[in-house]
Amino acid sequence: MNPTTADRATTLLSSSEAEGLWAPLHADGYVVEVAEHESTVTVTVRAGATACADCLAPSTVLHDIVRLFLDDHGVPTAGLSLRIVTPTDAGQGT
Repeated sequence: MNPTTADRATTLLSSSEAEGLWAPLHADGYVVEVAEHESTVTVTVRAGATACADCLAPSTVLHDIVRLFLDDHGVPTAGLSLRIVTPTDAGQGT
């Protein structure tokens, strides 16, 4: 069985290849969780005890960064349902 684009995106975003993508967030005290549910990939960024939730880029900016990362790693994002959830907003995307 071939993995779906959402499966491929979730696997890549959860892999060691994505460490560089998440490193700045981790360094600033954030925790990143990646999950797929009903063909939607959700990236949840949670503020740890030492993180500044007001300092985090808006989810729209993170959304664009994640899409570029996926495209650059051969995972097509056209038609991919991608949701970014941050402490500062409700999470934009698709």
